[in-house]
Parts: sequence; structure tokens; C-alpha cells
Amino acid sequence: MDIAIVGLGARLPGCDNLMDVWHKLAYEDQDFETQNDPPWCRPSQISGLDFRDHIPHDKACFGHKDFKKPWNLDLSSDRYETLDPLVKISLDCGRNAFFDCQWQPVDGCRARVILGHMAMPTIGSTQLARDVFLTTYLQSITAMESQVFGADPSQYLVASLPATVLGQALGFQRAGFSVDTGSLSALSALEIACRSLETHDLDFAISGGVAGPEPLYAQMSFTQLGLLSNTGHGKPFSRSSDGLVLGSGGVLFALKRLADAKSHGDHVYGVIRSCKTCPQVTPGTKALEHAHQIAAWDHEAIDYLEGFGTGVAEWDRTVLRGYEEFWQQRSRRLNLASSHGAFGFLQGASGGLALLRCLLSFEKKAMVPTPGSDQDWNEHHPNSILCMTSKVSPWAGAGSRKAGVHVAGLSAGEGAMLVEDVEAPIRSQEIIAPRLKPAIPIAIVGVGVRRASSDREIFHDHDEVEATDAYDEALQRFLNQKKLSLGTRHRFTQIRCDPELHDCSGAATVILSQQCIATALSGVNGGMNETGLFWSGELCQDVHRQGLRWLIEELCQHWNLRNAGGLDSDQLEQWIEQVKDTFAPALHRDVVMEWLSSYQTQQLFSGPLTQAESFACGLSSGLVALEQAVQQLSSGLIQQAIVGASDLATASLSAVSLIHEMDSAGSLDQLILEDASICLVLKSLDQAQQDGDTIWATIDGFQNPIGAAGLAESSNSYQGAATGLLSFWEAWEQARTNQQLKFDYPTFGQGILFSKTREGSKEFAWQCPNYFTMKKLCHEMPRCPPPPQFIRPVQGGSHKLEQGSQELLGEWPSNRDFISQTIELLSATPDSSPMMGQPLTPRTELSIVEDRDGAMSYGLFSPRWHHGEDRENRFEGAMRARGEEAYEPLVPPDLQNASSKSENNLDSTLSLSQEHLLELSSGHVEVALGEAFRAFDDGRQLTRIPQTPYSFLSSVSFDRASLMQADEARCQGTYILNSDLWFLGQGEAEPPFFVILECGLQTSHVLSLIAGSPFQSGEDLYFRHLQGQVTYVASKISGCSELTIACRCRGIQKYPELILQDFEFDIRANDHTLLSGLCKVSLSTASQLNSLGDFQNFQVPALSRRAPAEEFFYSGDETVCLIDHVEPLIPRGGAYENGRVKGYRRLSPDDWYFHAHYKDDPVFPTGLALQMAIHLAQHSAKKLWPTGCFAFSDGCNLEWLSRGQVRPYHDELCLDLHIHRTDDDKRSMTCDVYFHADGQAIGLVSGLGVEQKQVHL
Repeated sequence: MDIAIVGLGARLPGCDNLMDVWHKLAYEDQDFETQNDPPWCRPSQISGLDFRDHIPHDKACFGHKDFKKPWNLDLSSDRYETLDPLVKISLDCGRNAFFDCQWQPVDGCRARVILGHMAMPTIGSTQLARDVFLTTYLQSITAMESQVFGADPSQYLVASLPATVLGQALGFQRAGFSVDTGSLSALSALEIACRSLETHDLDFAISGGVAGPEPLYAQMSFTQLGLLSNTGHGKPFSRSSDGLVLGSGGVLFALKRLADAKSHGDHVYGVIRSCKTCPQVTPGTKALEHAHQIAAWDHEAIDYLEGFGTGVAEWDRTVLRGYEEFWQQRSRRLNLASSHGAFGFLQGASGGLALLRCLLSFEKKAMVPTPGSDQDWNEHHPNSILCMTSKVSPWAGAGSRKAGVHVAGLSAGEGAMLVEDVEAPIRSQEIIAPRLKPAIPIAIVGVGVRRASSDREIFHDHDEVEATDAYDEALQRFLNQKKLSLGTRHRFTQIRCDPELHDCSGAATVILSQQCIATALSGVNGGMNETGLFWSGELCQDVHRQGLRWLIEELCQHWNLRNAGGLDSDQLEQWIEQVKDTFAPALHRDVVMEWLSSYQTQQLFSGPLTQAESFACGLSSGLVALEQAVQQLSSGLIQQAIVGASDLATASLSAVSLIHEMDSAGSLDQLILEDASICLVLKSLDQAQQDGDTIWATIDGFQNPIGAAGLAESSNSYQGAATGLLSFWEAWEQARTNQQLKFDYPTFGQGILFSKTREGSKEFAWQCPNYFTMKKLCHEMPRCPPPPQFIRPVQGGSHKLEQGSQELLGEWPSNRDFISQTIELLSATPDSSPMMGQPLTPRTELSIVEDRDGAMSYGLFSPRWHHGEDRENRFEGAMRARGEEAYEPLVPPDLQNASSKSENNLDSTLSLSQEHLLELSSGHVEVALGEAFRAFDDGRQLTRIPQTPYSFLSSVSFDRASLMQADEARCQGTYILNSDLWFLGQGEAEPPFFVILECGLQTSHVLSLIAGSPFQSGEDLYFRHLQGQVTYVASKISGCSELTIACRCRGIQKYPELILQDFEFDIRANDHTLLSGLCKVSLSTASQLNSLGDFQNFQVPALSRRAPAEEFFYSGDETVCLIDHVEPLIPRGGAYENGRVKGYRRLSPDDWYFHAHYKDDPVFPTGLALQMAIHLAQHSAKKLWPTGCFAFSDGCNLEWLSRGQVRPYHDELCLDLHIHRTDDDKRSMTCDVYFHADGQAIGLVSGLGVEQKQVHL
């Protein structure tokens, strides 16, 4: 197995990106957050209980409250807002993983989302249950008026919705599915994804684990299991550990075969050599043993193990004993760590978090400590084969780095994965022929079906169902409000249920399934060796019902609510307030655990199992289970498969949800709700014939089982998760009755219900095209947006917006307040809109706005789609919505009087020397501007001015009338040139480009002060360049002793803790313009500084795998050449397929440019970054035309975007150059350059041009 991890996506508490994850793992102390009034923290409700009914602390590792719709997904904003946080976490992680790799070659028909998570009740399903059950019950006992059904009905699809919505949003044509194997879920999903890639069933997969911030149920069940910490601090492998702390988040990975990843130019984070899960085993080392055998590694191979340390003392000791026994023959100690101390126990996502930590350690070539563990662990275990680092330490040892991941399920089972860094070669067996159908025929040798509609079983149709508990009363009342009744054929056919199971529990579903399994196995011969269990189902929402019934019985007695005549409105309001965020403070763990798919699957079969997995894919869940069973049988991994699905469709939250949804759509007249279960036993045809089994049918092909659309005509009933597999069996029986030897079964997409009385289909769970007419299965793959667009001033006061070869002209807005201005494009393309059927208008916006998706965007950016009628100032509206008041300046009221008074004593023109500028920037305003400005003299940092010799301003002069006048602020700077300047090397006569540019940028820094903007803050302000554009005219410096800079403020916008400024500047020498440009800058407080990079994410090509370094062509002074090494030019590579090359700079806090700035705000200068881009472009041109000498093109329009800063703590700066156009006749080229700091995209230079000359810069 050689599966490459080519993309990473993580959403973890307190982390905005992967760099934050690394810092939290490596350097931050453990800090579990105190949640504000969490719903699980309630006092004990009932005395005399034999189990605990409250949670001891309010700590957790959640922190997922503010979600923004990820861009470039095929998902409407309205639909996104209705989704549960668990689904939003999946979308965020999946989108980041997808666009972190080279996704353009991916075929949507051969790509799939496979997620692992524990299907616990979610916030969304809790709200849905409250709307359905609690409200309808209160209406039955009070005069309470009917309320609107507020929650999204699709929230009952707890298990399947995250994977299916993500797959749909990414444009995959293979329906995604979820795997629930408890704590092993993430590893189980990754194992399935790797196996599908290895057998060429898929070419691309998004896989990993997610865990949502559910309201109560996991907290309660883990408390009853005795696993939750009493102190609220999880301490893995610690002597003082007292339990775990729950967390939420997600980690997803983009996977390809290693050969495909290398051919696509992907950056490979690591290679999965083996992944194996084992059910029905106590914590041990069985999975580790299998994983080492698959990878052909001995016990000495790995250097690092991400172990399953949770903070539960007895559990951790058991796990450690297993590790000691497994590696007892090692000759060297094995480094052990656990991530649960930093982010809490992520339940089904635990394996994904462990793998992410291994990959980050590969990238950083370092091992990190375990937060919460004992610092003296090694001293207390001197004879252990294991060791734990107490600080970040280099990854020692020669050769490629290898690591292992181990997860031990809290219910049963364990899993292991072995992963290696990218230095390892491709194995010869990695290239195999695509397998488009099973390599061997598969026989169905056993069948068991139990349906309420079948006369052959004990189930029968019932005209009436007695309301035996609160749930039935709520259901009956709900149906009565809809003028419906149970069992009648007035508006819909019937509800078919089993009276023996109607007062259901999780055990009832197990009993129903076990009966089908027993029937299916009754005629099967042979033993039970190498048997896999593949079961499917949604989380039955009756866990909500059980909690509600407890509340209704106990709290109604407390409030005497059964006596409706004695109920007053205050009591009712108080009671509802008490129960609105929690259903069952005393909910016993068994009520939750018995409904978990993974728990039920473990209880279904008592024989030995090789695999035991639970799948969720909506209505098609059973078909996914069948697909996975066929794959494993065909691969020879198992000899026998038990496949099935079961659902009590009439006794679950989905029943009411479906009735409501179909009634709203007018499609209820032919719907049948039915309790059902089905089980199939599969073997290879040869094995079945050898064992003498009865062969019911054979499966000769199972291509893309969820990829086709359509629904069998006979299938108009709903059996929950069993619907797909029962429909499959119905089609087979119909074909057998008609004496058809073969039939093709058209499977259908999950979550889509069809009506025979309506044209088309009802879109039930998400935005999707018309499945019924089978025009196409889903939207095409999303495409990369064009590079960010820029405004280029031209003559006549108009602007030109360039996008490829298209030119769009319009008038430049006269209002300088760019925040409320938009530039309308000339055409609209509704078919490209993410919301089908609605006329949308694209437009490009200026400055800060909040778009319809809720995402903050900054500056000029690629067009987003908005409704044409939406014209309001949405940023100001967002500020009002957040309760933020208008920005009030802190300027003293007598400022103008002081300024007027000073004019009588001073000249109208004020000139500031270099020394004055430094004093001014550091808050010593009186020294620079005089006694009248003493009120501002408080030593604050007001702007960023480089200190000598890195300041490229000798003096700045301005009219005193410009002081504090933003609209009229102007200044003129000078810079004296002489031969002793540090940047002029031997034989150099002219300053390099970055010096000329910095003259203009530094003058704009000073003008920001003169305009008065920084004075309006009581805190230190931090200066950042956000974007700009310059036009380089020509080199006219020869013989010049002075540069002059004219700078004008074009506009200033002020917000709480943030000031935005626009400047234009013109740099001249010998009365000729050298360079003219525009720039947008920000001044922000420390609290706002880190959020500036979140305003806009531009599309960035993924960094490919590193190549060996080669010679770097540079003939100038080494002082200003900051590129350490480059990689070979890829002639047809890059975004434009005209060439690509990467250059690198190793960073150190001691580098001169970090000490160039006055005050404590060291960053990499913008001008120097652009100079590096020019040097790399010159090198690229030299590789194309070896005999030429190249320089920055005259008249070149250069633009840049900055969404982050290079700081002293970064290790490496990477420049990724993509050649846009070349001209062999002129020997010239233009290119775009992307900047990455430690792998994170922080900037873009666009339109950079170089051409052959006899001189160089």
C-alpha cells in the first residue's frame, strides 16, 4: 500500500490554520476552555438515583461558534446556514484538503468523500427533536398555540449528512458515506479510502474524521462510563490523570496513489504504507502486528508512535503495557506522544488528529511533547522501551522518517496505521491494472428479510396504533394538525410498524437485525472464519425521544403540568426555559450507547469477525455496505460477508420529519413508512460451490453503485437506511419472477425522495440537480477562479479591469469612501451561479465588505456572485449587526485651535529630518511637531519607520494645513544618493528596484501620520501593506544625486481598532518619473493584527514536492540577493503550463532585515520581497535564454496582494513562480509569483515582467 497524502484540512479549537495547530502542539501549555453556560452543566435533578445525573465541570475543547461558508463550494448560503456545526466542520476541513492539492486532474466520477465519525445526536437534531416532540406534547396538555416547524428536517440524517453534503459541494459524482466504528472511525474511513485507491476503484478521496460539539449526550454517557475528568484537564499517560475531556473538530486528508501524486506535481506530506482495523479485540497490539506485516516493516522501523493516551488512568496503563510487550525486543527507545492533551478526546476523529501530528512532525523534522503529560516521565520509567520528550526536539536518525498511529476503541476494537515521509521511493507493486468490477463473481448464499408489509413475517398492517407513550401522543397530535391519521389511506398510504417493537429502544433494533442475520445464516454451510460484518443505518433519533420522555414524566410531575387547569404562563415559560437546552440531565449512558451504530454493530454477531463496520449514506446506506463487502471479497481480504441494514422508520424522528417535508411538498399521498430489516450473506462463487451453499443470486458487476440516478418503479416506500438494499432485493425478486436471468439495477442518490404524482423530484436534503430525469448526476467539478483582478488607472479618469483577454470599462467612483462603492461588470452568467434558477449579477468590490456568504473580504478581489438587488453598504450593516459603534477619534477638541496658534509662530511648511521621523513614529510627537502636539506625546507606536541605514528618506516636508486633514494630506520626500550606500556593491551605479519602491512606501508611512489617522488610537498601532500597484517607467538615475517622492492620501476609512488608507506616489530623478504607484495599507491594534490575513483568501496553486537544488543565476551584489537556492525549471509546468520554478530563503531571527525597523514590530519588507521576485524571474529568463542579460521590464505594471507577514519565527520563505507569457523574439516574459511562509500562502505578485537588456538592477 503506497497512498500519498496530498492535502490537509483541519478545524481544531483555537487554531485558524495548520501553523496554529503546530504551535499549540509544540509550544503552548494545556488550556481547556471554560464553556459559557454549557447545556450539559445542570444541577442534579432527581434524588435517589442509582447513577450520576450531572457533569462535574464546564470544561471542554470546543470553540466552534463562528462559521463562515467556505468559498468555491457548490452550496448556497441559505442552505449553509441551516446546516449543523458538524456538517460545517466537515465542509471547512474538506474544502481546505481538496484545494491544498492538484485537484484539476481529478475525475469527479472516480472521487469520493469517506468520513469517520461517531453518530451521536447533534445540535441540529436536538433542535429538530425539540420542535417535533416537545412542542407537540406541550400542545397536547396545554392551550399552547401551534408553533412553526423551525428546524431543518434533514438534520435527522446525523450519520450521513456530513459526507454527502461535502461530496455534493465538491462536485464528486460518487456519493460520499460515513463510517461509524466508535473511536476507530477515522482510521476505518482511511482504511476504506486507501483500499479503494489501491484497487483503482477510486482515483481520489477525501477522508478522515470529524467530531461535532453536541449538546449533552456524549458528556452524559462518558460520565456514566466513568471516563470523564472530574477536574476538566485531560492528561494522557500522566500519573495524575483522572479522565478525559471531550473535544470537537475535524481533520481530513486528500489522498491519491503515490504515482499519480508525483505525476500531478502534488506536495506529498506523507505516504501511508499500511492501515488496519481489528474489531472485537480488547486493547492490545493485534492491529499493530497486522499493520507491520502489510508494510513489511520490522519492529525497529518506526521512530515515533502517536499512541492512544486519553487521560483515563486504567485505560492508559493497559495501552502502555501492550506497547511494552509489542516492542520489547527493540534495540532503542521509541518516542511516544498523544494529541489528546492539547485538543481533548475527539471521539471518532482521534485517528485523524494523530495522523496530522505525525505529518506536521515530518514537515518540521521535529518531535513535540504531549501537553498535560508528566515532565519527568522518562525518569519514572527508566527501564521502559518507550520515552516521551518534554520539549520540541529534532527528529534524530538517518534515512526517511517513519511513524505509527494507534487507536484503541473504547467500546471494542483497535486500529493502526504506518506512515512514512516523502523521501521513500515508489514500490514496484504500486502500479496495478484498474479494477472496474469484481475480480471474481460473488454469490448471495443467504437472505433474511423482515418487513411490516410482508405477510410471510410476523409483522402486519395496522389500521390504528395505540398511543402508549409521550412520543406516540406527540406523533398523533402532529398528524392530526396536518389532518392526517395513522394507518389511513386518506393522504398517504400507511405507517407499517411492529407493535412488539414500537415501544422501542436501541436493543429493539439489535433484536430486529439479529433475527434477520439468523434467518440468513440458517442455510449457509461452512465455518465462520474470515467473516466481515457490513451493517448500515442512521442514528435512530429515538435517543431524543427517550430523553424527552424522561423530562415529560419527571418534570411534568414537578410542575404539575398534567393538570392543565392549574398551569399559569409564568410556570410554563420557566419550565420551557429549563429544558430548552437539555433533554435529559439524568440520561443513562445505555440510552445513548445502545443507539450508536458502532455499538449496535458490535452486538449483532457473536462469532469471530475480521471486519465490523457501520455505514451511513442516507437511503443508500445498505448499498454502500454491499459495495464494501463485494470489494473485500473480491480482494480476498475476507471469505464471507454479512451485509445488512435495518431501521425502525416509523418510530424515529425521521418519520415525523419526512411526513412534514413531504406534506409541505404536496407529495405525501404515496409514501409508506415501514419498519424493516434485511440481511444478505455473500461468498465468492467458487467458495459457495465448494461449501455446497444454496446460491440465490450472483453479483457479476458492481460498478459505481451510488453513481447512477433513478428509482425502481415498485419502490415507493421508506424504510430508512434499509430502503436502498430492500429496493435492490425487490428488483431482483421481480426479475426472478419474470424469469430474467440478468438485470441492471438503477440505484439512486441518498436523501432524494421521488413522487409519482409530481414531475421531477423533490430535493430533500441538499441543493442538487434533477435526479429523476437523469440529465446529470451532479454539478461539474468546481474550477479555480481567475487570479485576483486589479484596477489600473488610465487616461481620462476611467479604469480598466483585466481578466484574461477581456477588457471591461467603467467610470471610476468619485466617492473616496471605497467601502460602499462597487464596480458593476457588464455581463452576468446565471449558469455559473452557485444558486441555480436565480438571476445573479457578478461584481467586483473595493475595500472591506461582508459578502452574502458572511465572509470578510478585503481590497480588490475576484468577482463573487451576489443578488443584483443587493446594493446596501453591507460592511456597515455587519458592524451594526455586531453591535460595534462608529469609530470615535481620540483627537483633543482644541486641536484646531492649537494648530492655528502654532501657525503664527512657525512657517507654513514643515520639514522633518530622519531623526524627527523616528521620534514621530515612536509616539514622541512633540519633538517632531512642536509643543502644540504634546497631547499626543505618550510613547505609542504610531507607524513603522525603518531606522538608519535602512530608511530611504532623508527628509519629508509638508504644508502645515495638511495636518489632520485626511482628504488634503500631501507630502514630499527626498532621498540623498551617494556612493557609500550599503546596497551599492562594487561596480553598482544605481540603487536596486526595492530601494526605489521603498522610497514611495516609506513616504506613505509618514503621510499616514501627517493625515492624523494614527493619533486617533489610544493603543500601539501596527502598520501593514495589504496591496498595491506600481508602474516602472525606466532607469533615469545615472548622474542623479537625489530622488524626490510626491505622495498624496486618496482616502481613509476608520473602524474600531482598524484604519485603512489609500495612497498614490510618484518617484522622480533628473526630472523624470522612475516609478508611480498606488498602495493600500492598514493600521491596526494588536488584537486585530492577526485577523487581517483572513479578509481574503486568493486561490493558490498547491506547492509541489521539493526537487533537488540547482545553481542560481545572479550577477549582482550578494547583499540584496536573498534567494539561497532554486529548483530546476519545469518547462511546461505551472498554472499557465508555460513554466514553473521555486526559490527558497532560509530565515533566521538574526537576519538584518528583521532588525531594520524601529520599535518592536519586525517584518520582512515589502520592497525586498518584490526584489526577490524579480531576481527569481531573471533566473527563469536566464534558463529560457542562456545568453541573455535580463532586467525589470520598462513600463511593467506590477501588482501585489499581501495576506500575511514574514516574521522572525518563520523558518523558510518560498517563492513559487508561474510563467504567464513568453516572447522569444524580444526575449521577454511575464509571470506571477506566490509567496509561502512555512508552507502557508501569504502573498501574490502579479504581472511581473523581465526583458533582455545590457544593464541589470
